[in-house]
Amino acid sequence: MIVTGEIEQIKSSVGNKPVIFMKAGKKTVLSTVNAAFKNPDEDIDKIVNLEKGQKLVLLCIGEGVVLSSPVVGNCEFTDNYQEEYKQRIDESINAFINGKPTGNSIAIYSITAGYLLSLEDPTYVDKCNKNGCKIDKKVNGKIKKIFSSLTIKKEEYSKLKPKDKALTDKYKKEVWDLFAELKLIDPNTGALLIDDFELSTW
Repeated sequence: MIVTGEIEQIKSSVGNKPVIFMKAGKKTVLSTVNAAFKNPDEDIDKIVNLEKGQKLVLLCIGEGVVLSSPVVGNCEFTDNYQEEYKQRIDESINAFINGKPTGNSIAIYSITAGYLLSLEDPTYVDKCNKNGCKIDKKVNGKIKKIFSSLTIKKEEYSKLKPKDKALTDKYKKEVWDLFAELKLIDPNTGALLIDDFELSTW
């Protein structure tokens, strides 16, 4: 969960590990929310620079209640989490490209959307390679169309206009061709070899 609040105090717990006490807010009878860190030794430089009254945002896991105060643990700073999450996505994308099935839907959507965008507008990919990817309104519109096609439900698909249905069918074929090339489809059954991922109209 995302925990946000104002630091009331910083104390040491068992093993001399830092615990942040955050104000619980005016609309509650609770006094504080107690937050312990996932990797306090790694985060110690950031923790020692925290001050009373400072606004703080952490990503944590709920661990119950002690003396009427909620306790959260395994907390980490959001920038740490973003870096770890980005690394996991990059690893999943690389695995996907190398033909290793992955259940990470973000990786799958990213690589398939990028692939379809390159078919729709090859000049955009060339510009990306030279100047970095800048998503303007035109490109953003194409990305939205691609994502809506990849995630569309059967009942929504049946209501599409012929033009939009043809575009969705085109995207389906292109993605299946990509999956076949990357060996992410069972050659005997045509089933996706990707866990926890579903394209409902496909």
